[in-house]
Amino acid sequence: MKTTNDNAFNFEVYQEQITICRYIGSSENVVIPSSIDGLSVTRIGPSAFRECKHVCKVFLNTGIIDIGSNSFRDCVNLKEINFPSGVEIIHKSAFHGCVNLALIVLQEGLEMIYDYAFGGCSSLKSASLPRSLVSFGERAFDGCVNLTEISVADGNLKFSSKNGILYSSNYSSLVLCPRGKSGEIIIVDGCDVIGNLAFSCCESITSIVIPKSTISIENRAFYGCSSIRTMALSRSVGRVGSGIFMNCDGLESVSIESRGDISSVYRETFINSEMFKGCTSLKELTIPQGVENICREAFMGCVSLKFVAIPNTVVGIYGSAFRGCQSLSNLIVPDSVVNIAPDAFAECPYLTLNKPSPLLGAKRALNRFWRS
Repeated sequence: MKTTNDNAFNFEVYQEQITICRYIGSSENVVIPSSIDGLSVTRIGPSAFRECKHVCKVFLNTGIIDIGSNSFRDCVNLKEINFPSGVEIIHKSAFHGCVNLALIVLQEGLEMIYDYAFGGCSSLKSASLPRSLVSFGERAFDGCVNLTEISVADGNLKFSSKNGILYSSNYSSLVLCPRGKSGEIIIVDGCDVIGNLAFSCCESITSIVIPKSTISIENRAFYGCSSIRTMALSRSVGRVGSGIFMNCDGLESVSIESRGDISSVYRETFINSEMFKGCTSLKELTIPQGVENICREAFMGCVSLKFVAIPNTVVGIYGSAFRGCQSLSNLIVPDSVVNIAPDAFAECPYLTLNKPSPLLGAKRALNRFWRS
């Protein structure tokens, strides 16, 4: 490793190109040189500026193509940085924790943004994505609590934007709703898929209207949406990932339209793993006909849940499915149920069955439960 003549940077040379390894200077305003010792500076290495709390402004010269992981992480006073048109990749957590960074304009030529690249940039209000972008980490803006607008340049073949929300180019998939959005959100008609973590921790959204075109809701899509009180899933939704309403602690009721062609929900459709876990305000739910399994931890920690209607198509209730449902006092378990995990109703102190039943193969599991 070498040091520049002005003792500002440690750097390395590889294939006649320079990587900035560490900023060791004391200036608040930093200019990344375009060349050192006659060789082009092309990369900002991992953690090169990490926790440089005195740095307020950074100017990247043309020629930088790669901004490494954690490169500016926790530069808490960084307010301004330019992105020249040559930058192609912004790696994982590159600007994570830059809490005073309020604006980013990403230039043409950028192709990839990795997870958490701008995570925790709590002052960031808007982001502009270029036409050249082809890959976007679903957690790239994780923790950007004031981000309300994501725009995409015309002509991008992978992504588009509508009302500040990031979609796939043809609006068939909702990729990310900015965490700072509030009020009612109406998803574009024609959207087939609501992606992983798409609305994660959007705490100020009070209502989401899901179009009838939606057929799939991916893992933890609405995780932590604490201001939503009611949700409705239409019969068009044929696949639901795990934990889609997890920790929606303001959610009081959910209507799920029955589908005649449901064959299994185990890891596939409605009452999936952790689906309502931590929904502390949920009071009741009618599970639609056709559902066959209530998966692990589906209602775990739903402390206000008083009533669940289980259809006679359900055959299995799995591990910790209703663990900690402290308000659940009466439950009808239909004769169709043949498999109940021993801990399915653990920590439900007031629960009793109001319909005695042999329950076939589930009898032994229930006997163990009632003795505990």
